[in-house]
Amino acid sequence: MNGDSTRQQSDEEVPPTNPQHVAWLDEGVESWNRRREEEPFDPVLTGIVVLGDRDIERALIGLGTLLSQSDLSGVNLSGADLRRSRFGSCVFRGADLTGANLTGVPSLRSDFGNADLRGAKLSGFESVIAKFQGAKFGNTRISGDAVRGPLDLTSDFNGTQFRYSDLTGADFTDADLSGASFRDSDLSRANLVDADLSVAELSDSRLWRARLFEEPSLETGPPHGKTFEFEGVGALRDLQGLRQHLRDVYANDYVSGRVRFYFRGEPCSQSSLRPTVMRRGLKRFERDLLTGLKTEFPTVFSGCEYAIDELAVARHFELPSRLLDVTRNPSVGAYWATDAADGQHRGFGCEEIECKRDCSCVHPGESCKGKLHVFAMPNDSVCTFDSDRVSIVANFARLPVLQQERLLTKHRNDVDFRSLGALRSDWELPRNSMDESNTTLLHNIQREKSYFTDAMDVRDLFGVFVVEPRLSFDRIRAQSGAFMLSAFHERFEGAEVAKNGAGTKLYDHHVVTVPADKKDEIRDELDWMGFNKQTLYADVESTVEAVTNRFRKLAAMTQHADEEGRV
Repeated sequence: MNGDSTRQQSDEEVPPTNPQHVAWLDEGVESWNRRREEEPFDPVLTGIVVLGDRDIERALIGLGTLLSQSDLSGVNLSGADLRRSRFGSCVFRGADLTGANLTGVPSLRSDFGNADLRGAKLSGFESVIAKFQGAKFGNTRISGDAVRGPLDLTSDFNGTQFRYSDLTGADFTDADLSGASFRDSDLSRANLVDADLSVAELSDSRLWRARLFEEPSLETGPPHGKTFEFEGVGALRDLQGLRQHLRDVYANDYVSGRVRFYFRGEPCSQSSLRPTVMRRGLKRFERDLLTGLKTEFPTVFSGCEYAIDELAVARHFELPSRLLDVTRNPSVGAYWATDAADGQHRGFGCEEIECKRDCSCVHPGESCKGKLHVFAMPNDSVCTFDSDRVSIVANFARLPVLQQERLLTKHRNDVDFRSLGALRSDWELPRNSMDESNTTLLHNIQREKSYFTDAMDVRDLFGVFVVEPRLSFDRIRAQSGAFMLSAFHERFEGAEVAKNGAGTKLYDHHVVTVPADKKDEIRDELDWMGFNKQTLYADVESTVEAVTNRFRKLAAMTQHADEEGRV
C-alpha cells in the first residue's frame, strides 16, 4: 500500500470536528477545564489550527478550524482527538495531553514545556524548533509509519520527528522510541531510563547529559541494612574483617549473587581512578597508540579474536589504554596499595600530582597513605570478554577521537578542544558526522562478529562495565585480574561517574585507607602469604627485581647485625 492510500484510509477514520467543543475551547482555558470537570466528555478537536504567529496563518489558512486561542497553558486535553490538527508558535505549557491522539500532527515553534503527554498517540507527530522542557512522555508509544499531513515541515518521515527541538529535562521513562527521530535536538537531562533507543535517530542530538540508567537497587544503608563503615587496613588480618563487613552490608545481594566485589589498590591517597590514556592529553591519540604497537610488533596480537583482546595485550605491555585494572582478590589490591607512590607503579601512580605532602612522588624517599578501592558491581554490569556490549566499547576505542565525540552526541560547545589541539579545525568535516561515526563503529564490530546488526543501544556507550578477560597472560591469572571499561566515563570514582551521568549512580564505590606506616608490615605479610612481585607479575624482570630485593633486605639485616656486634 502506498503512502497516499495509507493517508486516505487514515483520514476516513478521523471523525469530523465537533463545533461545540471548539466553541467551548474558544471561551478560554479556565472555562474549558471547569466544564471538563463538571461534565466529563472526550474532546473531538480534529483539524483545529492553533496559531500564535500571524505570519504562519497565511500558510495554514483553510487547512482546518482556526482556534482563537493561541496560549493554551494548563489546558486539559486528556483523551482528546487532535488528528489532522496544526500547531504553529502556540503555547501548551503544563497542558494535560495524556492519552491524546496527536497522530501525524505537525508542530512548528510551539511550547510544550512541562506538558503531560504520557500515553499519547504520537505516531508521525512532527516537531520542528519546539520546546518540551520537562515534558512527560513516559509509557508513550512513539513508533509506526508517519502520516504525511498537508503541511510538509520536514523532508524525511520516520516515526515521530523531533527536529531542532528542546527536550531538556523531558521524561521518556519506559517509552518505546523505536523509529523516532531526534535529529539536532537537545536531550540534556532528559530521563530515558528503560526507554527503547535501539533504532532511534540521534544524529547531532545532545544526549550525553541525559539520564540513561536506573540506579541499581543494592540494599545498603538504612532502612535496608548497615552502612559501609570500615576504618582501614593496617594488617593483613583486616582483610578478613573487610570481607565480613561487606557480607553484612550487602547481605541479601551477596547471598543472591546480585553483586560482585572488585578491588584496586593505589599507593597514593591523592591519585585518581583515571585510565592511562585519559591522562596527559593522550586521549586524542588512543587509536594511534594501538595502531603503532600493532605495526611494530604484529606478532603479539596474532591470537587476538576481539578488540578487547587487543586492548588487554596493549595493557599488558603498559601501552596507555582506557582499561583500568581491578582484581577479584583483595590481597592483590592491598599489594598494589602498599607499593611506593613514585608515579611508576604499573603506570598508575599519582603522576597527576594532586597531592602536596607525604608522598614519595613529590618527596623522594617518603611515603604516603594508600587506598584500597572497593567496587560493588551489579551482576549485570559484569561482562565476559565476548559480550556484545564489550565489543561495542572496545571497538569504540579504535575510532578517531572526533568520531568518538560525535557518537557520544557531543556538540562543539561540549568538547574540550584543549585535549584535541590542532584537530579543532576538523570538527565540522563531514567524515566526523554521527552517521559516519556510527557506520565506522558498526563495521569494526562486524569484523569480529558478523551477525551484529545496527540495532545498537546507545546506552552501552555511556555505561561502565567490568570485563572478565581471557587468561591470556600469567599475570592476569596470578592477579585474578579484570578491567573496568567505559566509552564515555574518563574516571571511575563513584561520585565522578554519577556527576557525569546525570546524577545516576551505576555501582557502589568505597575507599579503605592503608596507613603509610603500615605499608611495609602489610607487604611483609603478603610476601609470607605468597603475594609478591615474582608471583603476581610472572615475568623475568619482576622475578629479577623480587630476588634482588629479597637479598638486599637480607644484606641490610646482616650489615646491621655486624655493626651491632662490633659495638
